[in-house]
Amino acid sequence: MLKRIKDPSETPLSLGQRFCETAGLARTDWMYCWIVEEERTPTVKGVPGVPSMWDGPEYGIYRRTLPSHEVLGFAPGIGVTSYDFMQNSSVSEVQLKLVEFGRSKP
Repeated sequence: MLKRIKDPSETPLSLGQRFCETAGLARTDWMYCWIVEEERTPTVKGVPGVPSMWDGPEYGIYRRTLPSHEVLGFAPGIGVTSYDFMQNSSVSEVQLKLVEFGRSKP
């Protein structure tokens, strides 16, 4: 999914937008696709390194499967801000949050 969001200014995100393998596009239940489901208040404004003038949205991009679901937080101009993974059949969870932001020099 991240390979498809290389430059958000070229492909702006919108609610309901799906990122799927070709076979997933034919599904009617929207499972096994990444779907932009929410535009939320940014959680990264206080993260060290995030420019103080940055005032963009943050999106919740969800992927649901039978055994699990994942939520990717994404902010245009910043990148991935969080990642959550929940296994439905066991007690397995992962929660990652952006704690510092920096850009590498070209």
